Amino acid sequence: MHQPIGVTRKCRLPMRTINQAVQRYRREYDCYDKLCKFVAAKCEREIIRANTLHAAVTARAKAPRKLGEKLHKKYKTRNGAEYGRGCTRPAVTDPGGVRISTYLEVDRDKVV
Repeated sequence: MHQPIGVTRKCRLPMRTINQAVQRYRREYDCYDKLCKFVAAKCEREIIRANTLHAAVTARAKAPRKLGEKLHKKYKTRNGAEYGRGCTRPAVTDPGGVRISTYLEVDRDKVV
C-alpha cells in the first residue's frame, strides 16, 4: 500500500543512523543558516517594503542540538537494531524557517 505524498510512516532507526544525520546537519548548518537569512531578506524586500507594511521578519536554522533531540524522540529504538523496511534515514522536516509577523490585522492578507 502506498503512502500519500508528504506523510511519513512511523519507523525506528538505530542510534548510529540518527547520530550520523545530526553530524551531517552540523556540517551543513551554515548553509541552512545562510539560506534562512537570504529568504528573510527577500521577504523583507519583496513583501514588506514593496507593500509598505508594518511587519517583522525573523529567520532561524534549527540548532543541531535541538535537531538531535527531535530525531531521538521521533525515531528512538529499544535495542538500536529495530526499524521499518525502507526507512534508512531520518526525515528532517524543518531544518530552518522564516516568519513574517504583521503588526496590523489588515496587513495579513497582503503577506499570505
